[in-house]
Amino acid sequence: MSCIVLQLGQCGNQVGQRLFDTLIEDNLTHPNQTKLTVTNRSSIDDYIRDSLDKFFIQHENKLTARALVIDTELKVIEQLMDENAQSKRHWHY
Repeated sequence: MSCIVLQLGQCGNQVGQRLFDTLIEDNLTHPNQTKLTVTNRSSIDDYIRDSLDKFFIQHENKLTARALVIDTELKVIEQLMDENAQSKRHWHY
């Protein structure tokens, strides 16, 4: 089941951005799995795929956050989008 994150105002947008950063960090930068059995590795891969599918849409090997960004100032949203596009993040809005 997918989730859509509703980001309202400056605080909501900052918290939402950090949430997506944390989800990526937790799911894509995991420790060395060489000691895991094939069964455990498969379970972890399933968990990562399910977790990312809940909060992101994958298209052409890019992750797009499932988010609705709302702010009364268009400038704030434009800045958020520009920062996200220029960063080295593994995801975007």
